[in-house]
Amino acid sequence: MRFMDRVEAEFGEPFTDVLQGFADMGYGCDSTARMLDYDVSNFRRLLKRHSISIQWPGAEDRVDAYDRNPWPGCDAMIKARRARCPLYTHPDTGESLIASQWAERLGISTTQFLRRVKCHGVARKTFMQNQRSI
Repeated sequence: MRFMDRVEAEFGEPFTDVLQGFADMGYGCDSTARMLDYDVSNFRRLLKRHSISIQWPGAEDRVDAYDRNPWPGCDAMIKARRARCPLYTHPDTGESLIASQWAERLGISTTQFLRRVKCHGVARKTFMQNQRSI
């Protein structure tokens, strides 16, 4: 029995109606393929080969959006990594930030900020705004 026939027999509806039903519930193409126990890339090929057009929901509307970032502790992990980063203290203001935060504030890349630190240490010259963007 073909995959499409098996899905139609299981749900009692035409194949395209079954897929549109999943889409209407907020599931994307890849999630629908996984729920139907079908390989994702082959599923897309199957749809293309049979000229099946489904209105899949946009990324922001999908109920399975958490699949792109499945681990709920991701934000905590980023905070923990940032806590281990060295802090660079501005000599005048006494404000301490990590390199990427200083770079964003100064309008330069993190690499450029680290080059400045390597060359000048934490002197005032390191924390000057990017002159080219002014």
